[in-house]
Amino acid sequence: MQKDLGRAVELYTKAIDEGKSTHAMRCLANLLCKGGEGVEKDDEGALQLYNQAVGGGNVEAMFELGNVLAEGRDGIEKDLARASELYSRAIDEGGHEGARTNLAVLLEEGLDGVQNDLNRAAEL
Repeated sequence: MQKDLGRAVELYTKAIDEGKSTHAMRCLANLLCKGGEGVEKDDEGALQLYNQAVGGGNVEAMFELGNVLAEGRDGIEKDLARASELYSRAIDEGGHEGARTNLAVLLEEGLDGVQNDLNRAAEL
């Protein structure tokens, strides 16, 4: 089966409109954040969708938005403090292992608004 990202955007949008699916919000945010293959990059739209999915309790969206903010991207400002908050929430609400690893790294490095905490990093 051939990949059709334009059709994926349509289906995710429909799922969001019909049922406020946080999974669809997260998936569509991923596509908008990356762009390409017929999907126009839209950082603002991606952030809005990630935040809606996070507000709906989607643990994977917490992790992925944390990654986006930890890295910073073309139109998205790096925000390590917010990324650490999202990783903490993903751990607390869903035991997310990737978030655990990424938060430990941020706590070990202690950069840009994230206080260095080697003890907590080791506990994670």
